[in-house]
Amino acid sequence: LITDTSRDQEESRIVAIWLQRLRSCLPEEQLPLFHQALKQVGIRASDLEGEAHCSQSQLDQVLRLVRHEIPDVTLRLFARAEVLDLGLIGYAAINSGNLGKALEVMYAYHSLASDRYIDQLEVFAHEAVVYPTALPGHVDDYQNIVEDSLGGNWRSMQILLGDAADRRRIHLHFDYPAPAYVDTYLEIFGPNCHFEQERSELRFPSAWLDISINRSGGGLAQLFTAMC
Repeated sequence: LITDTSRDQEESRIVAIWLQRLRSCLPEEQLPLFHQALKQVGIRASDLEGEAHCSQSQLDQVLRLVRHEIPDVTLRLFARAEVLDLGLIGYAAINSGNLGKALEVMYAYHSLASDRYIDQLEVFAHEAVVYPTALPGHVDDYQNIVEDSLGGNWRSMQILLGDAADRRRIHLHFDYPAPAYVDTYLEIFGPNCHFEQERSELRFPSAWLDISINRSGGGLAQLFTAMC
């Protein structure tokens, strides 16, 4: 029986993991900013270590506070992320067999990892397109949602596909002007970044969806998906 309590526990565990990942990607001199943000939203260091009492809204607030001083922190956070940071979702994705099935699992249970947006996938003959849709109450934070979504999706593809994820074959479209930290975009996504476009999206070869996942365990996918 999956209860509201067990769902809250899994969400809290994922948030704590993300906050630990955020802490690890900050240089020593910027750690006081991180700890100040935690204190401001009511999270104690023991909450991170125990992976308890952490909410998605608190994670959103911490990132917003840190971004005031480090505008590209979301991109840098996802550049260091691991699929297993997503908890049960990550285990289900890695054991899904191919990239298409992994993305299907990740998008179906995305609410366990974020309360700000959903990801959507469109598949055409030779190209697949991923784009985020902001949920009510988060439309004003759309640029950061795009960085979260497209940065996270690209990092996941790199982990799940290994060398097959060639960044020369992806194209990123952004529906806003290039920010002051555009060099971070180019560092993470490669040169095919196009700003002031009609929609923010990640385009990649649709053939990638059928590529087998590096570390897939096959039969475990249904178990972890059922747990999600």
